[in-house]
Amino acid sequence: MRKLTALLLTVIVGTSTLAACGDDKPSASAWAAKVVTVCKGLGIDREAAAASSGMPTDAAPTVEQLMAFSAAFGPTFTSAVSDIKALDRPSGMDAEIDELFLALDGGAARIARGATDTAVAEEDLNSQDGAPEWVRLEAANIAAGVAECNT
Repeated sequence: MRKLTALLLTVIVGTSTLAACGDDKPSASAWAAKVVTVCKGLGIDREAAAASSGMPTDAAPTVEQLMAFSAAFGPTFTSAVSDIKALDRPSGMDAEIDELFLALDGGAARIARGATDTAVAEEDLNSQDGAPEWVRLEAANIAAGVAECNT
């Protein structure tokens, strides 16, 4: 009887341990904190790209200055998108994170177009509400719990 009890206890403990190991997903708040860290680094990189590309700090940029900034900042933005996509997802947020990834991809594409297409750069300078890609990204950040990335 003792052997049977010991065997059952071993099976129960082993099963409990395996069940606990099955969900190694981060919490939503832990995931969001990592995303915000990437965003904060991106903000620093954005400022550096603005300075290195001659963006004025006291006036609106010219189309050429904005295009130079987009060319300098685009690869950094794309790299940050990859970093965010590489993070382990929390459970229960697939729809929000999928939308965030689509919005991030749209933002990366917008920056790339703005680096080479004068019309896109002009639209970015003249848009009062922001390009649709940025509006979508702002909403996706809020839905995914990373509104701090909108600053």
